[in-house]
Amino acid sequence: MRRWRVHKNRAFVPNREYDKYLYRAFRKYGLDAFKFEIIEECSIDELDEKEKNYILQYHSCVDTYGYNETCGYDSPQYGLSGENHPNHKLTTEEVYYIRECYNHHLNKDDVYEEFSDKLSKGGFHKIWVG
Repeated sequence: MRRWRVHKNRAFVPNREYDKYLYRAFRKYGLDAFKFEIIEECSIDELDEKEKNYILQYHSCVDTYGYNETCGYDSPQYGLSGENHPNHKLTTEEVYYIRECYNHHLNKDDVYEEFSDKLSKGGFHKIWVG
Protein backbone atom coordinates (compact mmCIF):
# COMPACT_ATOMS: atom_id res chain seq x y z
CA MET A 1 0.00 0.00 0.00
CA ARG A 2 2.89 2.36 0.75
CA ARG A 3 4.19 2.02 -2.80
CA TRP A 4 0.78 2.87 -4.25
CA ARG A 5 0.56 5.99 -2.06
CA VAL A 6 4.02 7.08 -3.17
CA HIS A 7 3.10 6.64 -6.84
CA LYS A 8 -0.11 8.64 -6.39
CA ASN A 9 1.71 11.47 -4.63
CA ARG A 10 4.50 11.66 -7.17
CA ALA A 11 1.99 11.90 -10.00
CA PHE A 12 0.39 15.07 -8.71
CA VAL A 13 3.20 16.90 -6.92
CA PRO A 14 5.86 18.36 -9.23
CA ASN A 15 9.18 16.60 -8.63
CA ARG A 16 11.98 15.08 -10.69
CA GLU A 17 9.78 12.08 -11.58
CA TYR A 18 6.65 14.13 -12.34
CA ASP A 19 6.91 13.57 -16.09
CA LYS A 20 7.22 9.78 -15.99
CA TYR A 21 4.96 7.86 -18.34
CA LEU A 22 2.88 6.35 -15.50
CA TYR A 23 2.38 9.67 -13.74
CA ARG A 24 1.34 11.43 -16.93
CA ALA A 25 -1.22 8.65 -17.45
CA PHE A 26 -2.53 9.10 -13.88
CA ARG A 27 -3.14 12.78 -14.59
CA LYS A 28 -4.60 12.18 -18.04
CA TYR A 29 -6.98 9.29 -17.23
CA GLY A 30 -7.48 9.76 -13.49
CA LEU A 31 -6.62 7.35 -10.70
CA ASP A 32 -9.96 5.57 -11.00
CA ALA A 33 -8.86 4.24 -14.39
CA PHE A 34 -6.10 2.22 -12.68
CA LYS A 35 -6.42 -0.87 -10.54
CA PHE A 36 -4.01 -1.57 -7.70
CA GLU A 37 -3.89 -5.06 -6.30
CA ILE A 38 -1.40 -7.30 -4.56
CA ILE A 39 -0.67 -10.25 -6.81
CA GLU A 40 1.74 -12.06 -4.50
CA GLU A 41 3.18 -11.64 -1.05
CA CYS A 42 6.85 -12.41 -0.50
CA SER A 43 9.82 -11.52 1.65
CA ILE A 44 11.84 -8.37 1.03
CA ASP A 45 14.71 -10.59 -0.14
CA GLU A 46 12.53 -12.05 -2.90
CA LEU A 47 10.91 -8.78 -3.95
CA ASP A 48 13.30 -7.68 -6.71
CA GLU A 49 13.33 -11.06 -8.40
CA LYS A 50 9.54 -11.44 -8.15
CA GLU A 51 9.03 -7.98 -9.64
CA LYS A 52 11.36 -8.78 -12.54
CA ASN A 53 9.47 -11.99 -13.21
CA TYR A 54 6.09 -10.26 -13.26
CA ILE A 55 7.38 -7.47 -15.48
CA LEU A 56 8.57 -10.13 -17.92
CA GLN A 57 5.39 -12.19 -17.64
CA TYR A 58 3.09 -9.25 -18.35
CA HIS A 59 5.45 -7.43 -20.74
CA SER A 60 4.78 -4.29 -18.71
CA CYS A 61 8.02 -2.63 -19.80
CA VAL A 62 6.68 -2.53 -23.36
CA ASP A 63 4.66 0.65 -23.64
CA THR A 64 1.75 -1.04 -25.40
CA TYR A 65 1.28 -3.33 -22.37
CA GLY A 66 2.31 -1.38 -19.29
CA TYR A 67 3.96 1.54 -17.60
CA ASN A 68 7.28 0.14 -16.33
CA GLU A 69 10.10 2.24 -17.73
CA THR A 70 12.61 -0.57 -17.29
CA CYS A 71 12.26 -4.31 -17.28
CA GLY A 72 13.81 -4.56 -13.86
CA TYR A 73 16.84 -6.39 -15.19
CA ASP A 74 18.98 -3.68 -16.71
CA SER A 75 22.10 -5.32 -15.36
CA PRO A 76 24.29 -7.21 -17.85
CA GLN A 77 24.08 -10.22 -15.50
CA TYR A 78 20.72 -10.97 -17.12
CA GLY A 79 22.29 -11.00 -20.58
CA LEU A 80 19.82 -8.40 -21.78
CA SER A 81 21.77 -5.22 -22.29
CA GLY A 82 22.29 -3.16 -25.43
CA GLU A 83 20.36 -4.33 -28.48
CA ASN A 84 19.23 -7.48 -26.64
CA HIS A 85 17.35 -5.46 -24.05
CA PRO A 86 13.60 -5.43 -24.83
CA ASN A 87 13.46 -1.65 -24.39
CA HIS A 88 16.30 -0.87 -26.79
CA LYS A 89 15.44 1.81 -29.26
CA LEU A 90 18.72 2.29 -31.13
CA THR A 91 21.28 0.00 -32.64
CA THR A 92 24.83 0.09 -31.33
CA GLU A 93 25.87 1.76 -34.59
CA GLU A 94 23.31 4.54 -34.06
CA VAL A 95 24.65 5.20 -30.56
CA TYR A 96 28.20 5.37 -31.92
CA TYR A 97 27.00 7.71 -34.67
CA ILE A 98 25.44 10.09 -32.13
CA ARG A 99 28.65 10.10 -30.08
CA GLU A 100 30.69 10.79 -33.22
CA CYS A 101 28.41 13.73 -34.06
CA TYR A 102 29.03 15.05 -30.56
CA ASN A 103 32.81 14.59 -30.95
CA HIS A 104 32.70 16.48 -34.25
CA HIS A 105 30.71 19.35 -32.67
CA LEU A 106 27.68 18.94 -34.91
CA ASN A 107 24.45 20.69 -33.96
CA LYS A 108 22.71 18.66 -31.27
CA ASP A 109 19.17 19.60 -32.38
CA ASP A 110 19.90 18.63 -35.98
CA VAL A 111 21.22 15.23 -34.93
CA TYR A 112 18.28 14.70 -32.55
CA GLU A 113 15.84 15.26 -35.42
CA GLU A 114 17.19 12.08 -37.03
CA PHE A 115 16.23 10.07 -33.93
CA SER A 116 13.22 11.94 -32.53
CA ASP A 117 10.89 9.14 -33.63
CA LYS A 118 12.88 6.59 -31.61
CA LEU A 119 13.61 8.25 -28.28
CA SER A 120 12.87 11.26 -26.13
CA LYS A 121 15.02 14.35 -26.04
CA GLY A 122 16.13 13.33 -22.53
CA GLY A 123 17.16 9.87 -23.69
CA PHE A 124 18.99 11.38 -26.63
CA HIS A 125 20.78 13.82 -24.33
CA LYS A 126 22.10 10.97 -22.17
CA ILE A 127 23.73 9.43 -25.23
CA TRP A 128 24.90 12.81 -26.54
CA VAL A 129 26.82 13.61 -23.35
CA GLY A 130 28.06 10.05 -22.91
